[in-house]
Amino acid sequence: MRQAARVLTFALAVALIAYGMFQPVEQDSRWLLALWLAAPLLLVAARLSLPTQPRGISRSIQNLGLLVALGFVLLSIQLLRQQFVRADDIANTVHVDDATGQTTSNVRQVIQSLRVQRGKMRDTNGVLLVDTEIVDGKYAVRRYPLTQQFDPSAFSNVVGFFSDRFGPSGLEATYDSYLSGERDSYNRLRDSIMNRPQLGDDLQLTIDARLQAAAKNLLDARGIGSVVVLDPQTGAVRAMVS
Repeated sequence: MRQAARVLTFALAVALIAYGMFQPVEQDSRWLLALWLAAPLLLVAARLSLPTQPRGISRSIQNLGLLVALGFVLLSIQLLRQQFVRADDIANTVHVDDATGQTTSNVRQVIQSLRVQRGKMRDTNGVLLVDTEIVDGKYAVRRYPLTQQFDPSAFSNVVGFFSDRFGPSGLEATYDSYLSGERDSYNRLRDSIMNRPQLGDDLQLTIDARLQAAAKNLLDARGIGSVVVLDPQTGAVRAMVS
């Protein structure tokens, strides 16, 4: 009977913790309620696992030890949720004041995103289309060298853009996990521990910048339509304008 009660109380405590652990950040009250309900169940399960001590100093020390251990367990579970299970959600939480409409977000996330050195983009011939420049020795700013040689509008629908405020679009968005280095979790963790800037991977396009610019000029002369140029041997897209 004692063993059955111990297993039952422990199972209920684990179920409550599991339920609360995966509650969204906005429902932290549910998580805290589940954690506090699980606390006495864990205490009972631990108490049933230990031999009964006679009344006196031994029982008092045992009870005190259980309470201290329970406190450490609850703290560890809370840290587990904050640092691992819901770490990204907590870091990216944005609070909007209903009265004023002002938003409050994690400033560290913004600063960290400004330090990410996104990968370069080159066309099929190695022409540099997109680059990252380091400003003030630590902040990364996205640059588009293609504007020095070609009409930017010829590439806007393909390359897209990256903005810390508005986010990425085009290929900047499609391959964001590669360009930002988010896909390589090991290197990202290593850079974070060593306080080094996050480095993204470079992207080699099949687009030929000269063909892309020429297709845009032809389309502008026509006034309406779309142009897609494919490599007949490989099927690679060499130009795409609309």
